[in-house]
Amino acid sequence: MSMLSRFIICCLLFCISLVQGFSQSAVAVTDLRCESVTAPLGIDVAKPHLSWRLESSTPGQRQTAYHVLVASSAEKLNNGSGDLWDSGKIVSSQSQHVAYEGMALSSKQAVHWRVRIWGQDGQPSNWSSPAQWTMGLLSPEDWNGQWIARSLVELAKDEIIIQSAQYQTADQSVVVDVKDAVKKFANKGNGFKVQYKSFGLKKDIASGQKKELVVDYTKNGKPETLRVAEKKSASFVERETSMSAIHFLKEFNLERVPDAALFTVNSLFMFEVYVNGQKVGDDVLTPAISNTESRSFSVSYDLKPLLKAGNNCVGIWLGPNPLHFTPISKQFAVRAQLDLITNGEARCIGTDATWLTQESGHSSYATGRKHFGGEQIDARKLIPDWSQSGLNTETWSAALVVMPEELLPISVNQTCPLNRIGMEIPAKAVKSLEDNKYAIDLGTAL
Repeated sequence: MSMLSRFIICCLLFCISLVQGFSQSAVAVTDLRCESVTAPLGIDVAKPHLSWRLESSTPGQRQTAYHVLVASSAEKLNNGSGDLWDSGKIVSSQSQHVAYEGMALSSKQAVHWRVRIWGQDGQPSNWSSPAQWTMGLLSPEDWNGQWIARSLVELAKDEIIIQSAQYQTADQSVVVDVKDAVKKFANKGNGFKVQYKSFGLKKDIASGQKKELVVDYTKNGKPETLRVAEKKSASFVERETSMSAIHFLKEFNLERVPDAALFTVNSLFMFEVYVNGQKVGDDVLTPAISNTESRSFSVSYDLKPLLKAGNNCVGIWLGPNPLHFTPISKQFAVRAQLDLITNGEARCIGTDATWLTQESGHSSYATGRKHFGGEQIDARKLIPDWSQSGLNTETWSAALVVMPEELLPISVNQTCPLNRIGMEIPAKAVKSLEDNKYAIDLGTAL
């Protein structure tokens, strides 16, 4: 073989290697998501769905196959071990909502994964950058945190005695005595919905007819009558009597910073989380409002960056307006738990009677259905650094552990984006009016 022939063959081999190398790197796998969320916390789907996106400068580039590796640790993933799931090469163009088909996942488990694909030329891409998701609480038994509350009203001040209670049609052609059921609601101070199920009846007393609840009772010795139409909410206390937002806090000690710290909150009211004096995350008005009374949202946070060796304090600021009008929503009810892992050992700090509670100085300005969510702040009641460890809590009271009724909404992990502040509008001018009132010009029409 001549020198020229050898030179040509070497050039061809070099070009082939360049083409193969180009083909392998001509497409990149990016934007890895679990349940449509980047690096989510608290996933409560037993077999989560995985998605990724392709980036390529090659026109018409497409996926012809994929390979998913899922591992129980970052080290195993980096070593190419998919001990939870190694899909192998799957001939498919699917890159959205690919169901996880690996080993059963457990609550609070950290999961690491990456993907590579084959492009239109049949060449594999490089592996994507590693991604992660964390499982949430998969069953009610995984909740160690108890529901704790601070009552919206001081029921001890009101002595309510039910004289009679009738659930009846408007023309009184059908009348049912529901005194015993109503007495339970009054004793607990709970609001309730006027419907046959609330009174323990197995069926509607008169389908298609208008019905109402009529209750004769005494409140602190004074005779009163309560009339509420069907499907409306009834209560023997005024919701507006106390609508102050509430602080809950818990101090605890850590020998060292934990390897993992997952804090999960399930609330019937909007909340914010604080750790050692700092607000966690940039979300506000959390959680989202559910469109059904049978479901409430839980939200998880990674508290590891904010914890320290020694004394720590975690706090929950609970807003005054309920997201779910259930028998328990007459109380500031919340449950939460901090799941820690240190040197492979698990520790759970859940809400219970050892948590402390105090009013925050913030309160709802108007509580009717047609208000715009205004807020009043009493600066005299504000507590500086309320979520710092070492706070003087002599005036704080122990949280009340409550036993929710069966109507309490089930908890579902919130995967939709959390609410955040989109724009701040500074005041353009402030005009003094009479009686210490001011008109504030924001310079824009909202």
